[in-house]
This record gives sequence, structure tokens and C-alpha cells, in this order.
Amino acid sequence: MKKILIFAGFLLAVSIQAAELAEVFTLHNVYSDHMVLQRERDIVITGTAEPGRSVRVTLAGKSTTAAAGENGIWRAVLPPMKAGGPHTLTVSGKDGHALTVKDVLIGEVWLCSGQSNMAFILKDAANSDAEQQTARNRPQLRMLDISRIHSFVKTKPDIQTNGWMVAAPVAAKWFSAIGYLFARDLQQELQIPVGIINASMGGTPIETWMSHKALLLAGTKDIAAVSLRYPSLHYAKLQQIRAPKQVAWEHAFFRNHTKEFEAAKDFHKEKISGENLWKDTKMPVRFDELRIYRPAIVWFRRQIDVPEELAGKDMILHLGTIDDWDETYFNGRPVGATGYGYARPWWVPRAYKIPGYEIKPGLNTIAVRVINFADKGGFHGWPNHLYLGRGPHRLPLSGKGWKMKVEFQLSQKFTPRPRSPYDTTPHYPSALYNGMIHGLQRFPIRGVIWYQGEGNTSRAERYAKLFPGLIKSWRAEWNDPEMPFIFAQLSSLEKHAPKLKLPADFYEKLQPRESNWARVREIQSDALKFPKTGMAVTTDVGNPVDIHPTDKQTVAKRMVNEAMRIVYGKKCSASPQFEKMIIEGNKIRIRFKNAENGLTAKGGKLRRFAIAGADKVYHWADAVIEGSTVLLSSPAVPSPVHARYAWDNNPIDANLYNKEGLPAAGFRTDRMKK
Repeated sequence: MKKILIFAGFLLAVSIQAAELAEVFTLHNVYSDHMVLQRERDIVITGTAEPGRSVRVTLAGKSTTAAAGENGIWRAVLPPMKAGGPHTLTVSGKDGHALTVKDVLIGEVWLCSGQSNMAFILKDAANSDAEQQTARNRPQLRMLDISRIHSFVKTKPDIQTNGWMVAAPVAAKWFSAIGYLFARDLQQELQIPVGIINASMGGTPIETWMSHKALLLAGTKDIAAVSLRYPSLHYAKLQQIRAPKQVAWEHAFFRNHTKEFEAAKDFHKEKISGENLWKDTKMPVRFDELRIYRPAIVWFRRQIDVPEELAGKDMILHLGTIDDWDETYFNGRPVGATGYGYARPWWVPRAYKIPGYEIKPGLNTIAVRVINFADKGGFHGWPNHLYLGRGPHRLPLSGKGWKMKVEFQLSQKFTPRPRSPYDTTPHYPSALYNGMIHGLQRFPIRGVIWYQGEGNTSRAERYAKLFPGLIKSWRAEWNDPEMPFIFAQLSSLEKHAPKLKLPADFYEKLQPRESNWARVREIQSDALKFPKTGMAVTTDVGNPVDIHPTDKQTVAKRMVNEAMRIVYGKKCSASPQFEKMIIEGNKIRIRFKNAENGLTAKGGKLRRFAIAGADKVYHWADAVIEGSTVLLSSPAVPSPVHARYAWDNNPIDANLYNKEGLPAAGFRTDRMKK
């Protein structure tokens, strides 16, 4: 009798479980075809469903059930897996309805983040063409780009992204150069799948990448207060308080071209005459690629074949990011527009809902009017950012099939559009954390590579709190107290003026001087006291007149060297770091760590060492290498007290390396105690 009751109870449990399966459920956006999941860690899969309802998750022969909480989010955890694949992930609910994610690999996953030198795309890097072409040979390298979205509050339902991409020339072309090159070199070292997630945006300070809580814990209450202040500045309000000069310019821009607007008044319609005379183009495309460099308005049209089973159903038209404004039409009817009132419309991913009654089987017409005021213009997303979609169904819109026509283009003699003070909203504290990082923590990763600091050089004393605070907070949020964190130390820069050159005798006349950039580098070096941190010194591969040096290969290689050293157990050296100063009469001896095999000077005599007496007036020093030390002296300083190396915004000619070929980090011994 007891066995019968147990069996009956089992059947009842199964029945209850079946009754509770979800009818409507989704996966979060970070999960898509071609993704890489972190090996040897719990496999975490999340999504949404009706509260209290459950889904069944299956991957590589392993299954589990997860129920949605009151917030409608379910979280399934599968046991750790070894590197390999491809696998298929299936999430199933009531009546056999299922979501399927194909070509899933298990391997290493790294997040790359920071400002412009991390956002810097492969297309603009050194040796770009060759790098792009070799991407076709790396099917186990996968990339995920997080959409550049800022938010004043953590209320968005999910991270915005257009899904994982397999490495290929076009996909790699528009991806973070350092992110791609790091993943490529790491994959070559490990010979297993590697996935890289890019969440970066140019020109951003560290405050914007930190949560309100992290800013408080870092001891920057005043900055944290700002991160909460902006919800009261409702985003709609920003639409009304832009600079009056900018609004006036925009009004004049449209008012002065009524003739051209009239000529193009029918370009949005489903069928137009003369479309066969329009120029063929591929998507995505930028105006500069079309040799349209000045403010202009350009129309783009194409037809898309909708299968019978999707006709009559609501779909989402994804167009990626567009510079600057757009007006978008489907079968002649307006479906969306982004522009007037947006602080930075060129960062807003276009996703317009197309109601089912607008969608017919067979050919449907898409028309997009792109309004560009400055810069490169056009479509700035990746190819997989352009599609018409419904759930797992995607009808691609990239590549051929598009036609374009210029509505009008301004002459070279035009007054530039004034900048709005609200163009910089992503710079506000926590704005990019809320828009691009919050919610990403649901996806287990191995570690982070970080390139940022340029945006904080004027506030170095704050960076001393903020940079450690970022590392600690991200580790806490991923529930990994020693999550590897590898960062690039700031490179060399005299002045951002790419069209200018430094005088030929610049370095000959240069004298020791103070430097905010060196202070930030010092703070970055300080972070090495935390476990599982690594730093790539980059001062030797900078560009004194361009804040965006193109040699991203060396930076990525040094980051991989740090990853292999601190994460994967490979015996390799790090860059030499200051360890100890010893005063020997009228000389100073500097001892370096990470120089067990000795030091060397590249290109002749050692440069950029300086010493000072008690007066702290620095003079260039004669420097001689002795093993893992450097002996410094100067006839101008008979009683030396302090020493510095590479202490400058632009120490690109500093030439001390260890025998493994890694450059020494700059330092000072006269550091003020806090």
C-alpha cells in the first residue's frame, strides 16, 4: 500500500508540474544562436514567463526545470561542462512549444569594456584588411555587441543586443579591435572556443560604468547623488531644454529646403516611379562610404519577402544605429522615427514595431529617410543588426537588395550644427551601467578586459577611489570575488591633433614636468595589489598626437599575456614595476620586480629617468642598467632624494624593458601620502 501511495504521489507531482508549464516565455537577449557559454562553471540560462509557471531547459543531454518568480524571471542552472560543442539549447513549455538556440559552444567568455580605445573598431586598426580576412578562419571565435544605450534608472527589462556573431570579415570589421584581437590570440593559445562581449562607448568617464551603490561604496557620495538626481530630469524634459541655437539651426535646416522636400515627398510610398534609376547599395552603409560627407538627407528602400506563416503577425523592424535621425516607413506607412528631442540619437538602436495588419505575404516595402547633420552619417550597426523579426524568426536585411537616392546635400559652405549640452548624457554617473551592464551579470564570464581612463585624467584624485571601486563592484555583481580583471594602462599623448606633427626637436628640448596622465597610470598600477589583476603597459605603442593609436595588436597581445599568466597558469613575465629605491651617496638605485632575467634599453641609452633633491626640482638622470636594477645620477643633483621614470603625459620614448620584451611602467618615489 505504501508503494502505491508513493507512486500515486509521483504521478500527482508530474501532473502538477505539467499543468504549471508556461504558455508564454522568452529567453533573455544575451542568449542566441552561436553563443559561447563559460566552461567549468554553472551554466546559467534565464528568461521570462508568467509568474509561477515553469520551463524545461535542455543542453547537451542535461535538463532542468525553472519556475518564474513574481517578477516574471526564471533562472535555470545546469552543471558545469567542459569546452566543446556545437550543442543545441532548448527551452520548452506547455503543449510542446519550444525555443531553440543552435550552434552553442562551451569555452571561455570575456567581457571587454571601457571608452573609445576599447570601442575602436578593427576597421580602423593597423593592418586592418589582413586582420579582417583572417577572421573567416576562426569559426570557434564568437562576438556579442551590447547596444550603446544609456539610462538614468535600472528599469529596462533586458540588455539590448542583436545576438552573437561567428567571426567573419564583415562581423570583425565593425567590432572592438582589442576585443576581437584579444579573443583571437586567446583562442590560439587555448585551442578552445572563445566568446567576447563588447560593452564600450567612446568618451566616457568611469563614473558612468558604475552603479549608484558602487559609487557610494567607493566613497564618492557626491557623484552617487548625481546618479540618482537625473530620474527627476525626466528624459522627455530633455527634449524641451536643448540649446536654443541648436534648435534654431535644425529649424532653418528644414525650412530652407522645402523645394527638395517637395521633390522627395513620395519616396516613402510602397511603389514609386523611377526607382529603377536609384543607386544600388549594400547594408549597413555609412555616408562616407558613399562619398557623402556633408550634412545631407538620403533615402534607402528595399523589398522583403515575408513567408505566409509570418504574414499578419506583429513583427519588429531592427535597423541598428543610424547617424543622426531617421524616418522609417513600411508599405508606405510611418512605423517609427528617432531624432528630434533625443540627446544622442546616433546611439539609439532602431527597433520599430510593425503591426500584423501591415504585413502581407510576399513582397513588402521598407523605406528609410536618413537625416545626417555631421560626421559620417548612415547605418552604423553590424549586418546582424538589420532584420525583420518575430521571436526566433529573423528575416535578414543586410547585404544587397537596397537602393538609395540623395534627397539633398549641403554645400561645403554651411554653418555647422551647434552642439547641445545634453549630447553628453551617457557621461552622467551610472548612465551606461544602467543601460549596458545591469542585467549582463546573469551571464557567467571568465573575466574582464578594460581600457579606460582618458576621460578621468582631469580628476585623477577621484580615480584613485573609482577604479578600485569598479573592480570590486563588478566582482561582487558577478559573485566572483577574484574574477580576473585585466586593464590597459593609459598610452602616450601630447595633444589630440591627428593632422599635426610634433617638432623634430621636441624630445630634445623636453624637460621633466608634472602630468595628470601619469597620475592616472600610477592609480592603475596600484590596482595590481588586488588578486587576479593584470596590466598591459602601452606607453610605447601610443601616438603623441592621436588619442586613438592604431596598434591594437600589441595591446591585445599584452592583455593575453596577462590572462595566460594570472588565469591559465602559463609561466610568463609581466611588465617591470618599481619595487624599491636605495640611495647610494650621490646616486639612486631603483630595483624592479618582474625583471628576474635582467633589463634592457631599446634603442640605445636609457631615457626618461629623472632625479631630484629635497627641493623636488627634477633633472634628467644618467641611467645605467645593472641586473634587475637601474643606477641613476646627475651632476645637477649632488644629494638625490627622489626619482621618476616615464612621468609625463607623453613618455613614448621611454625605453626600459625586461628581457622578455615588456616595457617598464612609469613611477615616482615622491608620492604624497594620502
